[in-house]
Amino acid sequence: MSRAGSWQPSRVPASFALLAVLFLLPAVACRGAEEVDWVVTRPADVPRAELEFRFVLDGKAEGALEVADAEGARIWVGKEILISSADLYEVHVNLEGDIEHYAVTLYFTPQAAQRLHEATTNNLGRQVAILLNGFVVVAPTIQTPIGPSAMISSRYTKDDAVRLAQQIAP
Repeated sequence: MSRAGSWQPSRVPASFALLAVLFLLPAVACRGAEEVDWVVTRPADVPRAELEFRFVLDGKAEGALEVADAEGARIWVGKEILISSADLYEVHVNLEGDIEHYAVTLYFTPQAAQRLHEATTNNLGRQVAILLNGFVVVAPTIQTPIGPSAMISSRYTKDDAVRLAQQIAP
C-alpha cells in the first residue's frame, strides 16, 4: 500500500502524539529568521492523501473497520467519518513550543468545524482516530471539544511535518 514519496505512519509512541484545539496565538519562541507557522500547499506531483477522523470503538461493531494504530496494534474505528479531506480549507506547519519539533495544523470549513465541535463535545473521554490513507496517524483521547482547527503533533522533524502537510493540503 506504500507509494514512493507518500507519508507512512510513524512509530512514535502514542504518548507523544496529541490532538489539540489550536487558536493560533503568536509564537512564544523564535528560531532566528526561520518561520514558526506557515501555510502549506500541495505540490502538483504529490497525490492528495485521504484524511479521515473516526471514533475508536471498544470492539468490533457493524460497519466498523479494523485498522493498525501508530504503534501497529489493531483497533476498531466506527464507520461514520467525522471529518474528511473535503472538510479542510487550509493546512499549516507550526513550530511546537519546545522550538525543536514541528506539528501540522488543520483548518476546517465552518460546517465541518461545527459538526466536529458537536461530536467531540458529546464524546469527551473517547478516542478519535486520525487516519491518512487508511493508516492511523494518531488516536488521542478527546480532552476538550475540537472546533475550527486541530493540531497533529507527534514530535515531527520539519521535513516530516512538511511532507505530511503537503499530502493533506487541499
